[in-house]
Amino acid sequence: MFEPPPSTSNAITSSPLLWMLVLATVSIAVFTGYLITSQLSRVIIPDSSANAAQQPRSYLKGTAVAGGDLAGRVLTLSDAACPVFDGDPLTRANEVSKTVNVHVKLDKAGKVFWARAEGGNEALRNAATEAATQSTFVADKQRARETEGTITYTFAP
Repeated sequence: MFEPPPSTSNAITSSPLLWMLVLATVSIAVFTGYLITSQLSRVIIPDSSANAAQQPRSYLKGTAVAGGDLAGRVLTLSDAACPVFDGDPLTRANEVSKTVNVHVKLDKAGKVFWARAEGGNEALRNAATEAATQSTFVADKQRARETEGTITYTFAP
């Protein structure tokens, strides 16, 4: 009474429409893979003039003055130098405060171990902080503790 349905698997696998769809899918996949790999493998040669490091046009020199408890104890007081590039806001005289105060802490040997700058823009603060950390002062052997003070840098071309 019960008859199995006729086998349709043979008819589907031998159908030309199925093989055309498979062939089209594989062709599209190969072509897409080719496009992607050709885009990824392109060699881009950078322009050497644009890639070269920009040279500073000039430098702003920062002269240092030690204030407070540090005034009479200076051994070496490093001057700061801040590079100025074309288009830099440092080129406009009124736009940037050119005085930077650096708060420093000295160890028992008179060397700066901590410095934080206030005022001016970031480039001036960085130059002043770097210079302040290279300064040295007379060791205060009587106090036998850390000393704090301020170094003021005034920048001019």
